[in-house]
Amino acid sequence: MPEYFYSTQIKSLYRQLNSYGFKMRSLEMNQKMFSHKWFIKGNISSLYKIERQKSRSNAYLDKDKDYSIVLMREEMKQLKEELETLQIQQNSILKQIRIHSIIQTYICKNIKKICEEQKKFNLEREQERKLVMYFTSMFEIFKGFQFEIASKIILELQDIGGPLTPSFSPMIFPYK
Repeated sequence: MPEYFYSTQIKSLYRQLNSYGFKMRSLEMNQKMFSHKWFIKGNISSLYKIERQKSRSNAYLDKDKDYSIVLMREEMKQLKEELETLQIQQNSILKQIRIHSIIQTYICKNIKKICEEQKKFNLEREQERKLVMYFTSMFEIFKGFQFEIASKIILELQDIGGPLTPSFSPMIFPYK
C-alpha cells in the first residue's frame, strides 16, 4: 500500500477507491468491504480494465450526450413508425371516402329518378282527380234523369222552336 498510496487518512483511501469505481459495502461488526466487477481473486489480467473514472461533470456530460442521442434516435424511430401508421390510416380513410362518394352519387341519382317519377305520378293523379271530378259531376247531373219524360218533352219542344231550358218549357223538365 505505501508504494501506491501516500496518505495516512483512511477517508482519502475511500475517496481514491471511489475514483476507480470501487463500491463500499458494510459488513457485520462495523467492517467495511470494497468491491469492483473487475477486481477478482486470482485474475490478474482483469485488473488492467480498472481505470480511474473521469471527473463526474465530464462523465455526466458524456453520458447525458450519449443518452440524449439515444433518446433522440429512439424518439425519431417511434415518430417514423407513428408516421407510417398514420399514412396507412390516411390511405384507408381516403379509400373509404371514395367508396362513400360513389355510393352517395348512386343514391343521389336514384333519388332524382324517384322525384321525377313522383312528379309524373302527381301529374297523373291530378289528371285522374280532374277526370273523377268531371265524371262525378256528370253522374250527379244525370242521377235523376228519366228517359221517358225527356223524350216526351223533346218531342213537344221541337214544335215550339226555342231554347230547351226549364224557364221556357211548359212541361216538367226531365230532372227530379
